[in-house]
Amino acid sequence: MNDLNRVAGDLGVRRTLARLSDSIFRRDRIAHGECYAENGEWHAFGVITRGRQAVVDHWWAVMQGFPFVRQDISSLVIEGPHRGVMSIKPSACRTGATRS
Repeated sequence: MNDLNRVAGDLGVRRTLARLSDSIFRRDRIAHGECYAENGEWHAFGVITRGRQAVVDHWWAVMQGFPFVRQDISSLVIEGPHRGVMSIKPSACRTGATRS
């Protein structure tokens, strides 16, 4: 992979994460789903949820317990050892949430 492709891939991931964070803050189910592939997975709360609609449904159910949620990813390392496979490792990921 040349440097230009690597930069383009990195920017694409960062843009998707920014859209994901925005969808969480706005509680926008449609925008949230658009951040996942049809066969995407969400690993959270000790559960692996598979499939875009299942991810959105699980996320929406979790969000009902919080009056306010803000996701902020300030720095991350993006690794892609194989084409089409990517691991995102947030070095500083905070979720500010308070239960009512």
